[in-house]
Amino acid sequence: MNQTKLFARTSGVVVLALLGAAGYGIFQILPHSGPKATDAAKVIDEELPVTVAAATLRPIRRTIRVVGGLQGQEEVVLSARVEGQVKRLRHEVGDRVAPNEILLEIEDREFVLLAEEERRALEVDLARLGVDRPPMGEMELGKVPVVERARRLEENARAKYERVRRLGPAATREEQQTSETDAQVARSNLEAAYLDARALLASVRQRQATLATREQKVRDTHVSVEQLSPARAQAAGLNVSGRKEMWVVTQRMVSEGELARVGTPLVRVLLDDPLKLQVALPERESNKVRVGQAVEISVEAWPDRLFSGTVSRVNPTVEPSSRTFFAEVMLPNPARDLRAGMFARGSIVTGIDSGALTVPEEALSSFAGIIRIFVVNQGTVRAVQVTLGERGTSGFSEKTGGTTWVEVMPIRDTTLAAGEQVVVSGLARLSDGATVRVRGSR
Repeated sequence: MNQTKLFARTSGVVVLALLGAAGYGIFQILPHSGPKATDAAKVIDEELPVTVAAATLRPIRRTIRVVGGLQGQEEVVLSARVEGQVKRLRHEVGDRVAPNEILLEIEDREFVLLAEEERRALEVDLARLGVDRPPMGEMELGKVPVVERARRLEENARAKYERVRRLGPAATREEQQTSETDAQVARSNLEAAYLDARALLASVRQRQATLATREQKVRDTHVSVEQLSPARAQAAGLNVSGRKEMWVVTQRMVSEGELARVGTPLVRVLLDDPLKLQVALPERESNKVRVGQAVEISVEAWPDRLFSGTVSRVNPTVEPSSRTFFAEVMLPNPARDLRAGMFARGSIVTGIDSGALTVPEEALSSFAGIIRIFVVNQGTVRAVQVTLGERGTSGFSEKTGGTTWVEVMPIRDTTLAAGEQVVVSGLARLSDGATVRVRGSR
């Protein structure tokens, strides 16, 4: 019995000794909450390695990015002016045509015959007027044959009446009355001849106008694009030396033998040198965009090229519903590398800033929509909240690809000066006031 109690006491002491040893070991492993734990955390912070780069001033171009679809400087749908069967197609889609060059012909036989009929009727009236061609301006009606004949008859009747009147009592009463009547009739015939001459001249004018209309219908059977007026050509950028007005056929809407009625669309053509790009801009940019500013355009078909253009027009009003205004960019296209309908991206160069503050793109830290950079000063970092501006690449090479920089503008009472060192690696563990160790710079 005594041995059993002794064994129990001994076992309890051993268990307590083991529990005490285990607790001491755990206490040594766990971090202390006193001053020694804080010192250890500081040591860890001091040992946080980062890489830095200098904030630099560089000249940059201020640009406004735009997008839109390329359009022909002018686009025209040629429609039928006369009714008739399409006789001949002279050009197809893709052909380039000059102004007044015939694109297609409509059957003109009926219009030619009608014009010839009116021409012959005009010749008859001209013969009655006693002239070979329609008179220009006013005509002296006294030279018209019918008037001249009536005038001579009137003069003869008046002379006969004067002779009878001078005979006095020697002439019978019947002779006096007859001569007086003949003179009055001759005078009336002369006045009627003048009226007939005026009517004949008016008929000539009418037939002349009718003939011009029918001859125009004959010309309208030959469909072509008319040359732009000098003012419109200048507005379209065609006043540049060496640039000719050439149109390209983009769509044919009829076939040979098809009946075209007045107003039927026949061919669509457009002017593709230069092209234009119409873009919508937010109203906040209205004080920056001006006519004549340079524009750089890129398209997916030519990913490695930039095409140069200029702002040609700026709408002076803002659209109330969208709060945007429209601008138009003129884009020279002499080689026809660009095509109407292409989607284009561009940048309007609004100015050049000779001293913009920039940092490498890797220096940006973004969280919850807030963008910050960390400035190193005597082993600690200072967080600077910024907004972003222009982007670019410097030191480009095929091996490294260059360094992408970003323009930054400090906000909320924070500052950043050129030459200050900003962190470009190890940003994930940084916070304002953290202690760092710079392991390298670039």
